[in-house]
Amino acid sequence: MAPAAVRFWLALWTIFLATGGGALAASVSDSSTASAINRMTRYRDAVIVLDCSEGVISGSSGDDAGGSGLEVVHIQARSVRTICLNSPASRLLLRHPEVRGSTCVFWLPETAWSTPQLTQPQRLLSRRGVHCDRLAVIESEKNVTASHSLRLLDVRRADSVTAVMVGEGGGVTRVFVHHVDCVTETAQPTELLRSEVADPTSDLFFENVISLHGHHLRVVTTAAAGTLFVKFTGVRDEVEGVELSMLDAMSAALGFTFSLQHPRTTDGLFGTKLANGSWTGVVRAILDGRADLAIGDISTTLLRSTVVDYTYAFHMEPNCMALERPRRLPRWLVIAQPFDKLTWLLLLLSVVAAASALAAAPGLLPRRWSRRRRLQHALWFTANTLTSQSLFLPAKRPVHRAVLALWWLLCLVVSICYRTVLTSTLTVPHHEKPIDTLRALAESTLSVKVADGTAVQLFFRSYAGSDSYLARIVPRLGQFPIELLSNPDAPLSTDTVYVNELTVLRKFLMDRQDRHFYISRARFFQTGLAWPIRKGACYRPLLNRATHRLLQSGVVHHWMPRLVEEPSVRATQSLTVVDLSAAFLVLCSGLMAAALTLAVERCLGPRRGDGEAGGEPGKAATGRWVVPGSVRRPI
Repeated sequence: MAPAAVRFWLALWTIFLATGGGALAASVSDSSTASAINRMTRYRDAVIVLDCSEGVISGSSGDDAGGSGLEVVHIQARSVRTICLNSPASRLLLRHPEVRGSTCVFWLPETAWSTPQLTQPQRLLSRRGVHCDRLAVIESEKNVTASHSLRLLDVRRADSVTAVMVGEGGGVTRVFVHHVDCVTETAQPTELLRSEVADPTSDLFFENVISLHGHHLRVVTTAAAGTLFVKFTGVRDEVEGVELSMLDAMSAALGFTFSLQHPRTTDGLFGTKLANGSWTGVVRAILDGRADLAIGDISTTLLRSTVVDYTYAFHMEPNCMALERPRRLPRWLVIAQPFDKLTWLLLLLSVVAAASALAAAPGLLPRRWSRRRRLQHALWFTANTLTSQSLFLPAKRPVHRAVLALWWLLCLVVSICYRTVLTSTLTVPHHEKPIDTLRALAESTLSVKVADGTAVQLFFRSYAGSDSYLARIVPRLGQFPIELLSNPDAPLSTDTVYVNELTVLRKFLMDRQDRHFYISRARFFQTGLAWPIRKGACYRPLLNRATHRLLQSGVVHHWMPRLVEEPSVRATQSLTVVDLSAAFLVLCSGLMAAALTLAVERCLGPRRGDGEAGGEPGKAATGRWVVPGSVRRPI
């Protein structure tokens, strides 16, 4: 016998004689039993569950090196850990680096299996933070259907479970391994070794490989809701969508087949928890065992994750708001829209200040003019230059030229800005300030509705009673049926904001004939779309890896429906009378002012000339303007 096996036998022999192992304690004297444990724990973490009494772990094995009796269980093990049934703690006795994997060995007498702690042995290990991918039970010889290894068996996982049968003479007679199919949750015992034909080199474990090859999955869909990811094509029971394309690619790669189920009702279709604790929709189908997988724009929520597991999210979808378009501003105010009130006020003050400066500038205007006429001429000059009208003003001095150049530059910039903004305002109609943020929504008085059972509903409700401004939305929060978004003719309230995923709302508004509603620019609460599967399903890593590969290859993005409308070249649009109402309004106002002035002049009679007494030069006594120098003077 090899020295390692001898030390292993001596250690276990000391422990089990001290603990009263009964018939199993005598089995350590047989080399086949020691060899079996040796082969099961080689190059792995060894966890041995014992029914030891207090003080046994610290006893000596009689080895020359001394120390714990379990220090020589196996010199090639990565670590050796003992778990006593009568102690909540475990002790790490030996550790070697660079070795991976754990093997849990239950070496217990028959009487210990009747204790309540071993009703669920997996829970005994999990309480101590131990997880083993290989589990073994050393027990007396019996029928495999009555083996204690069945307690370790979890058909939802692919752990290897071995039953080592020890005969009355102390030798290993038979070794069974349970072949687990975690997809169908079934197990079949298979004999690996007999004492008559024992192979010292054979492996005492059968690695249960997780595979979907050859299996059939039942898939329930939300096609009745008419989402963009899975929907009916119009033909009976025929669906299409990006998630169906993903499922086809995965089935071809992993070698499984699937069949689709389509619930016809949309009441709680995506899975809603009722007051009595039960679930509806596709989640109910998975919990009842009628389906293995669900597809169709299903968002991940914490409440659903308590009863089902999710695959890796294949798409992150933001939520947004759909509401009535803001009202258009009156078109007759378009002439004043390029500048705000403050800009108009500063522009008016600039004109007055410039006219006053020009009127007071010495040598710029004729001295013989009165102060009133000089101011009128300066105002007329500033107004003409501001509107790009030509008017000659002689500037002989450099200071005059500098002032006029600065004013001309100001008028040039202002006129260009005004014309540019006026053109864009006439081309694109202006509306009232829209609600494009959650803060603006919280400050408004509009009602807010979300689809029942969605993740964004839980998002808003989580702010109830908080100091956040989103808490003001919760009292106005309502629900709308999910089938509303699949009916383009459904009536919508103008005082309500509808919140849902961006692609769903965009498709819904594109199918509607009217254009009274729009999607705001607010994007919030990214929702992960994934596939619900039954809790603890072992094939979840396979679907996750397949989803990763599809995402990395870019085919999922290629299959995604293009919901963003491509910008099209629109034909040139003629301006209407409504667009030019401001210009016609100014024209009519000017004509009315001119007519009123003419009427006043007619009523007051002919105007007296200012040249009679202190009048203006160049004006005759009759009140008519004459050209200076045209009056004949006596010789």
